[in-house]
Amino acid sequence: MLGAMVAATPAAVERAFAHQGVLVSPVAKPPELCDRGAGVCTGVDIWGGKVVYLAPKGKPDFIVVLLPTAADARRIGAVQRRSGLGTANRGSTLLVYLRSTIRIARLRAALSTLH
Repeated sequence: MLGAMVAATPAAVERAFAHQGVLVSPVAKPPELCDRGAGVCTGVDIWGGKVVYLAPKGKPDFIVVLLPTAADARRIGAVQRRSGLGTANRGSTLLVYLRSTIRIARLRAALSTLH
């Protein structure tokens, strides 16, 4: 099948984000995304299937979620948008971010380089 996307690996995601100057690493559980200005924290919990989370150190303003399928990424992204977060996906890789983040251009650029 031409143009089929292959799921990104954690190492590929780490390299793509590092190339944009943003360091991420795998985490066992997704951290809460807290918008200090708005005084709101939102958790991202995904049930079922094999899911890998990557996040920056410290107080994260985004997480990257590697999901089993692109349909999962689209469906979960829609749920997260309804909860007030920003999302973008490429294949089965989902970027979930605070809408207040100032580095959205770098995050989206990193996501766009994944195959």
